[in-house]
Amino acid sequence: MSLRQQAGRFLVVGILATIADASTLTALWQTGLAVFVADYVHLQPDVVAKSGAFVVGTTVAWHLNRVWTFAGAGARAGQGWRFLALYLATFGLNVGMYHVALAALVGLGPLGHVASFLAATATSTAANFVGQRRWVFR
Repeated sequence: MSLRQQAGRFLVVGILATIADASTLTALWQTGLAVFVADYVHLQPDVVAKSGAFVVGTTVAWHLNRVWTFAGAGARAGQGWRFLALYLATFGLNVGMYHVALAALVGLGPLGHVASFLAATATSTAANFVGQRRWVFR
């Protein structure tokens, strides 16, 4: 499959994963679950909310990218472990970017959350496409 086709499919999968991520993030904030869990585990609520949301989005991305975007690419042996390693690295990148951006944009209220989410998502998406194409599903 061409780079263009893979990038197009990756974009579609990314949109679906982002919807899952954003919906989970919103639910964790609006239900108060992020604050409740943060108090229990002694973390910032934004870190808890974005972490949970990222895991949901990652699960969606793994399944769809494996069976559709990069289907038939490379040997399946080791793909799961490489994907996990890549996503652990980009998880740190995503949550860190969200935390830093949110701190910088705190005065914007809800718009700060949206801008922080988009900055974190764009950064980790670029890293994930390159990593999946060149390493995970090689």
